[in-house]
Amino acid sequence: MSYALDVNLPNVPKGEMVEIVGLGTYENGKTSPVPNELLQLWELHAGATLEEANFQEGIKVKRAKSAPPDKKEDDKKEGGN
Repeated sequence: MSYALDVNLPNVPKGEMVEIVGLGTYENGKTSPVPNELLQLWELHAGATLEEANFQEGIKVKRAKSAPPDKKEDDKKEGGN
């Protein structure tokens, strides 16, 4: 499952980068995808899913829409270059 973080902290200027421990940095005022590698490590460390996390007010977890498959990956599966 893919997730995104919606970061809207009222005490931080829009556009400023905000560090979320274990998940990287995200731009305040935007919704950004969480890289799968970081998500897996975070969930292993926290012993919970991202949806179960209790983030401060202004940070929301959203299920990300499925991205279309990567063209290069499709070519590899079909034996192309």
